[in-house]
Amino acid sequence: MDQYNRVGEEDWEVGDIVTRDGMDEQEVIEISNMGTLIVKCIKEPMDSWCKLGDEEMNLTSRYLFVRGKK
Repeated sequence: MDQYNRVGEEDWEVGDIVTRDGMDEQEVIEISNMGTLIVKCIKEPMDSWCKLGDEEMNLTSRYLFVRGKK
């Protein structure tokens, strides 16, 4: 996943695009000050562990930054 830009989690903004496994893309919907965020799937991974439009809350450390706001 070295192709992804390394941006500190503290710099993420609502609307940024992140990934969990390099095959998916998730839009950041909400960021908490407790190290969690809510994301919405905007590109399904090949193994379909999430579907378009799915939302989930997870630790920011589970994600890598892909690009800034759409």
